[in-house]
Amino acid sequence: MWVPISSLQFKSPTVALVLSIFLGCYGIDRFYIGHIGLGVAKLLTCSGVGFWYFIDWFLILGATRNENLKKFEPLLL
Repeated sequence: MWVPISSLQFKSPTVALVLSIFLGCYGIDRFYIGHIGLGVAKLLTCSGVGFWYFIDWFLILGATRNENLKKFEPLLL
């Protein structure tokens, strides 16, 4: 069971938060965790005219953890 788990590449919530703070207005934080559609939407709307940029500071940690959990769940079955 260790080999499949160790081969997974989890994203760091801390790195996602730092990306969100410094490059979140370009959607880089969403691209990092694999939400390509949301990253493009943030990029094209200038981060929801700045509003989405601040909201993601609070949401990005949970979104990153959820994406990591989605990678881990199939191994539990």
